Amino acid sequence: MDRPIKVGIIGCGNIRNAYFNGCKPYGVMQIVACADMAQGIITKRSHRASGELANHVLEVMLAFDDSSKAGRHVKIKNQCKRPAALPTGLALGQLD
Repeated sequence: MDRPIKVGIIGCGNIRNAYFNGCKPYGVMQIVACADMAQGIITKRSHRASGELANHVLEVMLAFDDSSKAGRHVKIKNQCKRPAALPTGLALGQLD
């Protein structure tokens, strides 16, 4: 793998250091969402890890489960605005 997979973590309470430190030695994952949230707050930019997005993702995940159990499509009721993509060409660790 040439570049690490960028992941976001929702709910980085007391276990956050285990996530951060556990990813470092392998170099296959880069945690960006909680860092992006902090950077967004500092620079007064909308961050990509919003509660609105988390709620939508949760509804989609539950819909997958409901759909597989019912054997039919399940309509997603909650909609949210897609967050802006990270800019291309950023150096490792750079968020803006």
